[in-house]
Amino acid sequence: MRKEMEALYDSGKARAIGVDNFSSKKLGNLLEVARIPPAVNQVECHLSWQQPKLHGFCKSKGIHLSAYTPLARPQILKNRLLNLVP
Repeated sequence: MRKEMEALYDSGKARAIGVDNFSSKKLGNLLEVARIPPAVNQVECHLSWQQPKLHGFCKSKGIHLSAYTPLARPQILKNRLLNLVP
């Protein structure tokens, strides 16, 4: 799949390559063989799980960390910092 994505990038059909749910270890393994590094890694990240190690690794490699969170999780909505649920 990596080679196919790099071919799409080379042809101009893709402007960037991204991954999702890659740990620091998986990203490190990918960076060892990839000719074109991923521009973004989309992972679950929120007040209860901020993943600072992964964020630091991505930053050091020039990879944008894009956060998503399933807001339907009760522990997230009840977080006092969000103040969404009385």
